[in-house]
Amino acid sequence: MVKTILITGATDGIGKHLAKKLASEGHQVILHGRNPQKLELALQEVRAVSLRGRVSSYLADFSKLDDVYRFAEEIKRDFQRIDVLFNNAGLYAGKERKASSENVELTFMLSVQVPYILTTELLPLLEKAAGRVIHTSSFMHHFAKVKDLDFGFENNYHPGLAYNNSKLYTIWMTRYLARDFFLRGSNITINAYHPGLISTNLGNNSSDEKTKKSLFGRLMKSLSKDLD
Repeated sequence: MVKTILITGATDGIGKHLAKKLASEGHQVILHGRNPQKLELALQEVRAVSLRGRVSSYLADFSKLDDVYRFAEEIKRDFQRIDVLFNNAGLYAGKERKASSENVELTFMLSVQVPYILTTELLPLLEKAAGRVIHTSSFMHHFAKVKDLDFGFENNYHPGLAYNNSKLYTIWMTRYLARDFFLRGSNITINAYHPGLISTNLGNNSSDEKTKKSLFGRLMKSLSKDLD
């Protein structure tokens, strides 16, 4: 059965690899990206391997709430159902704290707030398909340290801890939504997963050179499995 599958963060790494795999199996794939050049390149690559050529793309900068809601409205306008929503977009930031115009720390925003918004905004399309929601988390949630409920790291910001905490919050949010769906009698299935030790571009755009060149960073890259 052909499914309609929406993948956020589909211009690199896990997202693009997943999109190519699913398109090659004949599914209708919807790509999201924030960089227009990279999104166009990903669209061409995925269409090249698509069994039926049913691939589309949508541009949105998830660091801006207006873009998040606009993206959701465009998906609701153009599609009748969503079988699978992969909330995959994420961020490993640099040494300087980055925040949205609403002062939401961006690591938290992309890993937790945006997936929550998209999941709840797209509920009608997901329920039509008895769909599935999948959140990309990480084993690094084991190294989270939640102190004084400072979700936004307005004090003592650290990029690694912001990332680890965001992945723990992803799991908490997934469990919350799973319980909410169950109590409402919803037919949607929701899960979070650890993708394994994968070599992606996460962190490569960081402004923190120490992060990219650290022994830990180089070791993680050397041990990671290349998706291609």
